[in-house]
Amino acid sequence: MSHLHPDHLAALALEPDLADADDETHLDACARCRREVSILRAVSARARLARPDETPPAPPEAVWDRVVHELSAAGELSTVTPLPTRPVWRQSWAVAAALIAVVVVAAAALLQFNQPGSVVAEAALEPLTQVAEAHAVLFADGDQRTLTVDAPALPAIDGYYELWLLNEDGTQLVSLGPIDDRTRYDIPSVIDTDVYSVVDVSREPLDGDPTHSTDSVLRGPLEPTA
Repeated sequence: MSHLHPDHLAALALEPDLADADDETHLDACARCRREVSILRAVSARARLARPDETPPAPPEAVWDRVVHELSAAGELSTVTPLPTRPVWRQSWAVAAALIAVVVVAAAALLQFNQPGSVVAEAALEPLTQVAEAHAVLFADGDQRTLTVDAPALPAIDGYYELWLLNEDGTQLVSLGPIDDRTRYDIPSVIDTDVYSVVDVSREPLDGDPTHSTDSVLRGPLEPTA
């Protein structure tokens, strides 16, 4: 599945009424873009609440350096001005609106640039029980493979949820660890994602047994993007 351009996501975050039927259809089907629009709208809402005398925290230098590097490599930045640590606020609604737009567009750029490599495959995780659909994206950066999972609103349980990679017939599997506050899971280099190509989320009891409970709640095959 292709994704909406970060600039378009930023525009939709600033002006939800701009969304046309195609945008709505895409957002209904794409958990990743829905999540990014939600994040950008939260950024916009927070920016609108900022006081004139409030100093927003400066981003880490490594983040700014990466944004500059990506824009320079793409030929979109000719002269780099260091990010100010204390922006000057004006009592003008036009300037305030412009600042909010800059904040949201910058957030969209960071969402795009803060990805762990290139997208090589995606999986639509279909509910196997009463849970919301989810989405997984496989990234490659050299030999490193990273899986990101957007699994919103999993119901609270007595045990925990665990993330797995399975082969096509489910006879071989490997755990990537519990589903927690992380959104990224590094895949050991010995794991061939062409073989272990099915993403699975299971409910696991607190019984000390490291094997799969066979109680899966989400599952979907990774589909190459190219």
